[in-house]
Amino acid sequence: MHVRLSDESVCIGAPSPTDSYLNIPSIISAMEVTHSDAVHPGYGFLSENADFAEQVKKADLFYWSYC
Repeated sequence: MHVRLSDESVCIGAPSPTDSYLNIPSIISAMEVTHSDAVHPGYGFLSENADFAEQVKKADLFYWSYC
């Protein structure tokens, strides 16, 4: 449902978590092709992954967190 309601969507990988929403390079690539400048990791998984935050910053993108 979220994909249908969005203005734009990008496939970031296969359905398994390690191939999609836990695949940091795919997420950063999706941000680049959609010209996004920020990401909000939500709760759990990526929000608890310091490497994700660091890679987003290294890509010169904004990591928006609750802290």
